[in-house]
Parts: sequence; C-alpha cells; structure tokens
Amino acid sequence: MMTKRNKISYVLLAAVIITLTLLYSHFDVYAAQTDNIFTPVVVSVINTPEPVKGSDGLYHFVYELEAVNATGLAWSVESVDVLGGGKTIASFDSDDVAGRMELLKDKSPSSTLQPGEAGVIFINFAVDGSAIPAKITHKVTLSV
Repeated sequence: MMTKRNKISYVLLAAVIITLTLLYSHFDVYAAQTDNIFTPVVVSVINTPEPVKGSDGLYHFVYELEAVNATGLAWSVESVDVLGGGKTIASFDSDDVAGRMELLKDKSPSSTLQPGEAGVIFINFAVDGSAIPAKITHKVTLSV
C-alpha cells in the first residue's frame, strides 16, 4: 500500500532525477558548442609579460613559456610567433627555439620534446613605445 510518505519520497526522487538529467544535458550541449581541440603540446605562459623600458629607448619583453608534451610521440617546436594588435611582433624559427628552449629534467638545450617531457622557452624581444600591444598571444608550430 502506498503511504503519503512513500509518495513524497517518489516525487522527490523523480525531481532529483529530472534535475540531474537537465543539468547533464545542459553540460552536454555546452561541451558540444565549445571549440575544444586536443593539442599534443600544452604551452603556458609562466609569468605575465610586462614591458620594461631599456636604456636603448625600446620596451623589452622578457618571459618564459612552459611546453609540456602530453602524448606518446616526440614533437619538435618549429617556430614560436608572438602576436599582438593583430600582427606578428616577434618570431622565432626552429634554430632560435633550439637556442632558447631548455628541458626541465636536465636544463639541456633542445627544440624537441620527447613523450612526457617538459621544457621552458625563453622569450626576449623589444618594441618601440608606440607598438606595445595590449594583449599578447602565441602561435606555436610543431612537427612530429
């Protein structure tokens, strides 16, 4: 026999199931709408770049990028482009990267990250005072 207490329990249970279903479907729709793309090497800015005026009158940016290989393949960093204000403000090719990147495990220079390895890419460039970008982004080109 169904008691009033059992009815309330079933109603509450149904409400919880409906709420969870709606929440799950909301997150599923949100995930489908985002542009999440797997990247084999995760690159992060370690400290926010701040321009410093040098004795040469130029504004210098000196900072580091951390690169972590999240795959089972070796990846080479072919280039790093620094973008600001809709244009490239500094560019480093594979030779530049080889001289600017150190592996975290032993501080050896390298432009290649083996599976699971991490490295730091040291970035240093200067711009005129009128060309200081409000925002900096990076384009990192990789090859396997």
